Amino acid sequence: MINEELMNTVKSCMNVRDTLPSALFNSDHQLKEEVKPALFTVGQFVVDQLKKRIPNIVIKDVYLQGSSASYLYKDKSDIDVQIEAYHPDIRSYYLQRLLDCIVAELVFMGYNFAVAGKRIDYCIFDTEPVSSGAYSLSKDKWVSKPQKRNFNFTEQDLYDAAYEQSIEAEKLTQKLFAKTKQPGLDELRELRNYIYEMKVNACHLSIKGEREYDINYCKLKVLRRSDEYYNLRRYIIGLHNSLLNTP
Repeated sequence: MINEELMNTVKSCMNVRDTLPSALFNSDHQLKEEVKPALFTVGQFVVDQLKKRIPNIVIKDVYLQGSSASYLYKDKSDIDVQIEAYHPDIRSYYLQRLLDCIVAELVFMGYNFAVAGKRIDYCIFDTEPVSSGAYSLSKDKWVSKPQKRNFNFTEQDLYDAAYEQSIEAEKLTQKLFAKTKQPGLDELRELRNYIYEMKVNACHLSIKGEREYDINYCKLKVLRRSDEYYNLRRYIIGLHNSLLNTP
């Protein structure tokens, strides 16, 4: 039996809009002046935190990318900000693992931001954005302009992939919460890392310039747009902070 709510989310993720998000971009596809200061501030905050944790890290650029810089957004879509960084003395694989841990730490410590009524979802990679649209916040211009394309999979293909992923996530949640009535930091970290690694893996599996049209990323987007994911994420953040503050 088809889950109608899940199928509706699938359809929304494959809905190509005629224009870019009006909350962020003008009709000429340029970033609105009124949102620039807030986006710059958030980007600089993440850069400062990164430099505190990794000496000699080199910041190449800060981008607006993902759904918020494409024709595949929802009115409630997050704003995706990516920092591109590299280190001359750390191999790419190990650097990316370190960057992933830093972002997960910041997010689940409660460093969450919003601009124009939309939550900012920030990430750090040692490569350029893989989505078709990437707007450089430091240069204040498009590095690559968003494109409208056809999907190479059907709504049913995405539904099946998203459903399988949701079952896997639910099993992990049940396993961790079955260990104890009150999850501890170890259980929360495992669940937190699982959620964040889904995002990282989806981005790495995507072909450059085609992320938002790739089924690996789209199935993650379906999960992230579900109420269950949002509620679970807020629960993890809240409980994580309460455990850290417990004497």
